[in-house]
Amino acid sequence: MFFKLAVKSIVKNKALFIFMTLQLCILAVIITIVVNAVNNRLKLYYPIKDMISGNGYICAGAFGDEVTEEINDKLTGIDDIHPVALNYLFNPNDESMSFDTYIYDEYTTGLFTPDLSDGKWLDKEISCPEGTVPIVVSDNQYGIGQGDTFGMCFYGNSDSVIEIKFYVCGVLNEGSNYLCPNPNAFLSKTSSDFIYERFFFDRTKQLLQQGYTYDEIDALYHDEHELNAQQDSLLEDMGINIANTSELKFHQPIAFINNDYIQDYDIWKSYCMVLVNCDDSLSDKQFYDNYVSLKNSIGSFDYVETYKQLDDNFQNNIRLQITPSLPIIIMIFILIVLCSVSTGAITTIKQMRAFGILYINGSTWYKCIKVNIYYSLMISVLSLLTAFVSIKVFNLTEYAEYNQISFGISELITVFLVLALFDLVSVIIPACILKKGNIKGLLNSN
Repeated sequence: MFFKLAVKSIVKNKALFIFMTLQLCILAVIITIVVNAVNNRLKLYYPIKDMISGNGYICAGAFGDEVTEEINDKLTGIDDIHPVALNYLFNPNDESMSFDTYIYDEYTTGLFTPDLSDGKWLDKEISCPEGTVPIVVSDNQYGIGQGDTFGMCFYGNSDSVIEIKFYVCGVLNEGSNYLCPNPNAFLSKTSSDFIYERFFFDRTKQLLQQGYTYDEIDALYHDEHELNAQQDSLLEDMGINIANTSELKFHQPIAFINNDYIQDYDIWKSYCMVLVNCDDSLSDKQFYDNYVSLKNSIGSFDYVETYKQLDDNFQNNIRLQITPSLPIIIMIFILIVLCSVSTGAITTIKQMRAFGILYINGSTWYKCIKVNIYYSLMISVLSLLTAFVSIKVFNLTEYAEYNQISFGISELITVFLVLALFDLVSVIIPACILKKGNIKGLLNSN
């Protein structure tokens, strides 16, 4: 009975029902986008939060073991240092087969876990075939994937070539962040991605399948030569904006190894980044003197930044995800509250005679409110479903290729809370109107 009355209210006020549903849908989408953006920042922030809340430095460049030794010898108050190596893993029998390989120590391996499409990260317990070293690889054109074993080589310290047999324990997800220096972030000074880079390989793979070499792909990426008509057409077919080189995201296949598994091999390591953790009791002057030494005299680093700067940037970027959208969310929500109040009043007044009859037949005023509860619930459910479908459709478009919007638990809970508040407001006004009603007036209404 009450549900039928709610449906009749929808039929009588179709335009208002659609208007309210669309408003709630827009609000749900905006809230989802904001919460999703904040979550993406927090996923990068929380793993390193404890580290960057202390004293330390991030140094990036190309250097060897002598630099890490110099840091330990010349700087004061150093607790520990954690270099990240970037080495070339290659197949001596096939020059086209290689991986840019990041070698992490135990600390950096456990510091951040990238998103994997399959398998386990290197800090987990891994069962490998005897005589193999666990490795995580990205998508690649070689057909190497989860559970495969393969042999490739590193250069050794004595101009030797060291062959190692690897077991693939995990596969990096397309678009995943991973730990490495990000030159663009260092240059911007306001970025929170100093030690993160995102991996993209799909477009590289497409171009390789079209017969392009890595040199030609690299030239496309850096816009170093004029594109001929065929190249121009190909890139446009791939959905790449030729005028915007930031859309030309090409990477070679990459791999990750825990140094603990290869420390018995005499591998020559070229480092790309080092995390320098300092004692918290270090004075401001000592900390600054260390910073100057790293900038000017140790290692010839390309970039040196403090943990505090990275921490500040993260917090600022998280605020920037929220602040611009907050006024829009507040305005839309106020409009929805006003509309829900007026909608509740209108639907209640139009149903007053029916409520009076129900009351005479033994119903209570508060049971009559069920009509408005059903009405607002139908708006909430329909708006939630519409928002969910809209986000799914957006994720299928080319605009979302590298910026997928996920509808996870935190996004769902936030939207549910907003919808619950809307439903609560929608019930308050009808309750007040019915409480003040009288039977004679109700039966004479309409």
